[in-house]
Amino acid sequence: MPRAAGLEPGLHTLLVTGASQGAKSLNDLVALMLLRERAAFGGWQVLHLVGSADRKPIEDAYREAGVHAKVLPFLHEMGLAWGAADAALSRAGANSVAEAVINCVPTVFAPYPFHADRHQRHNAAPFVQEGLALMEDDLVDAEKNLRMLGAALRSLMTETPRRTSMRAALEGKERMDAASALAHTVLRMAKLEGKIAV
Repeated sequence: MPRAAGLEPGLHTLLVTGASQGAKSLNDLVALMLLRERAAFGGWQVLHLVGSADRKPIEDAYREAGVHAKVLPFLHEMGLAWGAADAALSRAGANSVAEAVINCVPTVFAPYPFHADRHQRHNAAPFVQEGLALMEDDLVDAEKNLRMLGAALRSLMTETPRRTSMRAALEGKERMDAASALAHTVLRMAKLEGKIAV
């Protein structure tokens, strides 16, 4: 992402995103980490998408911690954000997981905690099982989240070999030709329904 977007060259970039709606619990966790674990942010800048939350308290937290950050409510050019990221803290919706994986960004996923079926866990689980991502429950309360979710994020930010290994594994993952697979599926379904002769 260009300097004009508020990011600086020479720093690692952490993307924090609660997807299109934002995530207050993730905002609160990062604010607490800035207060208690400032050292984890050494050498990092943050692109933080706060959703509908008030930006000022989060901007203040970064400023007081001396951490360079660009805080936005929303960003339409998510490809630029993921492309700039060296690591991420994200919800685990299908689009967010796909964006993290396709952009090879080591990510800590925090599935939305209020879905009855907890389906966001299933979106990220295969990648976690392959060692391509981390996942921790969002316990909503920042103090509780600091223990597990915060620890996972801290480890991703401070353990360079782990982060490098995860990125390399993501880059080495075989890519499916999605357009071709979709076309074959459509043709197969049309053939089964007798709409075309193949």
